[in-house]
Amino acid sequence: MGPNSHRDDFAVAFDLKTARQRVKDLADNQMSDDEVIRRYNLKETATWKLSEVRANDLASFEPTECFYRPFDFRFMLRAEWAYDRLGPELLKHLVHGQPALLALKQADEGFAVFVTDKCVGQHKLTCRYDGSYVIPLYLFPTNEELQLDQRKANFESLFISSFSSKLGLQFIADGNGDLDKTFGPVDVLNYAYAVFYSPTYRARYAELLRNGFPRLPLTASKSIFQALVEKGAELVALHLMKSPLLQHVSPAFPVKGSNTIEVAQYSESGQRVLINSTQYFDNVPKSAWEFIIGGYQMAERWLNERTGRKLTFDDMLHYQKLVVAQTETIRIMSQIDALIPRWPLE
Repeated sequence: MGPNSHRDDFAVAFDLKTARQRVKDLADNQMSDDEVIRRYNLKETATWKLSEVRANDLASFEPTECFYRPFDFRFMLRAEWAYDRLGPELLKHLVHGQPALLALKQADEGFAVFVTDKCVGQHKLTCRYDGSYVIPLYLFPTNEELQLDQRKANFESLFISSFSSKLGLQFIADGNGDLDKTFGPVDVLNYAYAVFYSPTYRARYAELLRNGFPRLPLTASKSIFQALVEKGAELVALHLMKSPLLQHVSPAFPVKGSNTIEVAQYSESGQRVLINSTQYFDNVPKSAWEFIIGGYQMAERWLNERTGRKLTFDDMLHYQKLVVAQTETIRIMSQIDALIPRWPLE
């Protein structure tokens, strides 16, 4: 399930500069424990003592960029001294930009899956106490250096043999296949991602999705598989914020001002997202504003969690990319449904 700190306000920061300052303060011998506790509103527990944290060698420690929520990337103090449960047995596989699938076991707030290529926290897709689960695409050997050529696809052999037999394609152990004679782990991820983002899949299996992990139907049609792999790859690129569709996005933020978030409010008539009394993001479709992933309406949540903060240019650009990514996700979801001629998927 990923790291759990019980002190996210300290263990996770919005930006690298802030995260580095927290480490610097921990390492500063001129600051007393009481000063650090007051500055960061920390609470000691039976298993977490600030004095023990500060006894670590912090001089060379560097925060790590992490996936906090969909489209919300922050910086975590990735260390056992910052977390009650760091989960190194999971995090060791989330390196080198390798993808991982995030999924809910119970979807009371709405079914959700997402993808990341970063470290993660616990509550990634839902507001519920039971956080979402992380499924790395590749696993590394337990006691060896984390070299890419040592990784293995995180699939059961029975699953692969069954899918290979149905498709009439040979499975290769790494990367992508040519989808004519071979398929690989990345193709399986992209296929699954497309299926899970089918609106009909979500509606048809809604009851089952409330009570367990999503099940993946396997197609025997090579053409359907190829088409869904393509659409899944588009979605994955959008959700990793690496899609070509996001390369030329510019902030639609036309009014100069303080850039400080005071309110996140949508104006349907002008397709605007207001952040204060005078400033707003322009050209935000209502569908993107209302788009929900698990328990989060991210176009609103992303801003609300930054209330009182001053948006930088990079923040403005990121938010506009978030809007475009969600708009494109809605478009691709309808295309995925059109590619699947019937259910159950055959």
